[in-house]
Amino acid sequence: MYLKSIEMQGFKSFADKIKLHFNKGLTSVVGPNGSGKSNISDAVRWVLGEQSAKSLRGSKMEDVIFAGTQHRKPVGFAQVTLTIDNSDKALPLDYSEVTISRRVYRSGESEYFINKTLCRMKDIHELFMNTGVGKEGYSIIGQGRIDEILSNRSEDRRSIFEEAAGIMKYKVRKIEAERKLESTKQNILRIEDIILELESQLEPLRDQADKARKYLGMSNELKELDVSLYLDNIGKSQEKIEEIDSLFQGVQQNIQDENNKLEKKKQENLEKTDRLDKLKKELELLRQELFDLDRDTGRLENQIRINEEKINNIENSNTAANQDIEGIQGRIQAMDSDIEKRNKRLVALNRDKENYTRLLQEAEGKLSVIVAQLDEEERRIELMKQEVMDKLDDLSESRTRFNSLKNECEAFIARHQKVDGEIQKTILDRDKESMLLEAAQNNLRSHKEALTLKKEAVKTNEAGLHEGKMRLQELRSEQNKSLAELQTAKSRRKVLIDMENSLEGYSHSVKAILQACKNNREFGTGIHGALAQLINVKQRFETAIEVALAGALQNIVVQDEYIGKDAIRYLKDNRLGRATFLPISSVRPRELDASTVKRLEGEAGYLGTAAEMIGCSPEYRDIVSNLLGRTVIAETIDHAIAISRKFRYAFRVVTIDGEILNPGGSMTGGSQPSKSSSLLSRNRIIRELDEKLEQLSLHQEKLESDCKKQADNLSEMEEKLRVLQKELQDQELTVMREEHRVLGIQDNIESFAAKQEMLQAEKNELEDNIKASEQEIEEEGRKLSSIEENIVSLKATIEAHQLKSKEEQAKRDAIHMDINDYKVSVNSIHESMEQTNEA
Repeated sequence: MYLKSIEMQGFKSFADKIKLHFNKGLTSVVGPNGSGKSNISDAVRWVLGEQSAKSLRGSKMEDVIFAGTQHRKPVGFAQVTLTIDNSDKALPLDYSEVTISRRVYRSGESEYFINKTLCRMKDIHELFMNTGVGKEGYSIIGQGRIDEILSNRSEDRRSIFEEAAGIMKYKVRKIEAERKLESTKQNILRIEDIILELESQLEPLRDQADKARKYLGMSNELKELDVSLYLDNIGKSQEKIEEIDSLFQGVQQNIQDENNKLEKKKQENLEKTDRLDKLKKELELLRQELFDLDRDTGRLENQIRINEEKINNIENSNTAANQDIEGIQGRIQAMDSDIEKRNKRLVALNRDKENYTRLLQEAEGKLSVIVAQLDEEERRIELMKQEVMDKLDDLSESRTRFNSLKNECEAFIARHQKVDGEIQKTILDRDKESMLLEAAQNNLRSHKEALTLKKEAVKTNEAGLHEGKMRLQELRSEQNKSLAELQTAKSRRKVLIDMENSLEGYSHSVKAILQACKNNREFGTGIHGALAQLINVKQRFETAIEVALAGALQNIVVQDEYIGKDAIRYLKDNRLGRATFLPISSVRPRELDASTVKRLEGEAGYLGTAAEMIGCSPEYRDIVSNLLGRTVIAETIDHAIAISRKFRYAFRVVTIDGEILNPGGSMTGGSQPSKSSSLLSRNRIIRELDEKLEQLSLHQEKLESDCKKQADNLSEMEEKLRVLQKELQDQELTVMREEHRVLGIQDNIESFAAKQEMLQAEKNELEDNIKASEQEIEEEGRKLSSIEENIVSLKATIEAHQLKSKEEQAKRDAIHMDINDYKVSVNSIHESMEQTNEA
């Protein structure tokens, strides 16, 4: 992989498009100061993803775009394209040539391309990772970069060594994975906070679920009753339908009987009418016959007279006809004798026709036999010709193989001679390398002894450095722990703030009203907010107040009844559910009388009224008093029972743990769900988290300062160790060079030995190949002679069959002539028979 060309347009001093080509080897760019030499290396760093304008010797990224001169206008964008040869597939792309492009506009938009395909800067970083090429890679070293690398700490130089070692890609992936894991941890913490917060809503939801289950059960029972009722009604209706069907069938049968009778009467009337019509027609016919008889009588009398005259004429004609008959009979006798003669001639012609037809069939049979024999001879001749062609092909192939085997055998003999000479040369080279190996091994032993002394000195200094690093690691661990705690507190604070902003925990209708107030100031005029947002309670009394208020925490405080009416209309118009509103102008306080309060102050476990434990604005005091003025807070449930009994259950008593004794004597209590915050405690927890965040931030700053001091001490220790390590590295390099030299000589000796073995094996193989080739040449010669003899034999057989085929063709031609004569005779007989039949 190497850089083939770089193309720049609008980048710094390169206003016009310019393309620089780089061939394999070294390429130097020379010129005076200010001519733009460094702009070329800046262009390379920039296209590989450099984001620091300072590293590109500018104050902002727009400075890389050509800014114009007195004689030229500034350009609107800068673009750089690198073309890299990838024929060795060093880059993980299936292209022999890869182009990387970057373009930036004055508007600040930036684009990256790989092979003219839009991509991300991350894709370019990953493409060049572990190749040494990149904006921070060791393949690009700018002015002052070498001094900076040498003067940096070992941790800072490690990135260059990691890039050269090929592990940078995996380290980047590790950092990315750790970052994602940390983000996931924070998300999990937020989810846990949300889960804890939502757990506080499980109890009212569980009550609602119980009600829903009861509703579903009663609904299913109602459905069953409805089905039973429908089935009962259906049964009764079916009985009525059956009764009506039976009546309907009876009526239909009566109608059918009456219709049958009616049809019968109609049929009788039709028959009588037909009989009357027939009688009328017969009478009319008789009258017509009588008229016809009278008319025919006269006509017949005239006809009789005419027929008598015709009879006389016919008698005269009969006399003349008898005379003609005698003449015709004589002519018939003459024709009968002529027919008899012609019949005899037809019999003779038929006999001749049968004879010639038989001869024709016999000739055609002989002809078919001769034709079949002739076809068989021709087929045999063609097969033998094909066999001759195949033998000729085999002959040609055998000759080619024979010549090839001779050439191959000659090549084997030449190679055998050459291999024998190479074996002798390899033996001499191997002996020379053995002598060099002995000298190199002695030199290596002396360098290893010096290396051992250096390692002991470095090990002593590294032990002290390790202790310092352990201390720094402890500080870092404590710092990370503090940071994690800080992040957890921030995350929880953000969750609670998000929940407060999104009104989490409020019912759908209340949330809709409060959200509408935020979105529309005019609508929110006169709406003060939910009661939980307007009061604050000490942590100790939060559970008692929350249980005492229950759903009233989500009641919305409004200025007057008209504001509440408008809010209710809004819920109704938008089908958002129901909500309770507390108008300041109409809600009146409800408090215990002074004598009762005075008596309560002397009771054990009495802590005060619930209204007294709530802090709020004076304008909401009447509402708080209305809701909690007659609710007393007791220390324990035993105290609450004693107080309720003494005052005959005249008011409600709530304990610190949330048990309730209602007026009338009913009790409510049980376990409380696990929760991190409620509607009342949410703001208090946010304030506590703010204080905790401030303390954690101060502690984090102190840890950061301690870490910095310890890091500075470690830097001094590392500087002392660096000199020793440098000397150790030099000695290790010397040992490594000597080891490589020894290994190289050993490899050469092994290579010569392997080469000798390989050449000897090749020599043996060549001897076997020469023997095998000579045997194949001998066998191929015998095969060649056999094929030539077969070809001569086949040619003689073909000539004999061709002679026999000519004789059969002569017989076929003679039979063809006989068949033509027979056909002419048969046609002549047909013509004679047709003439006789016509006569």
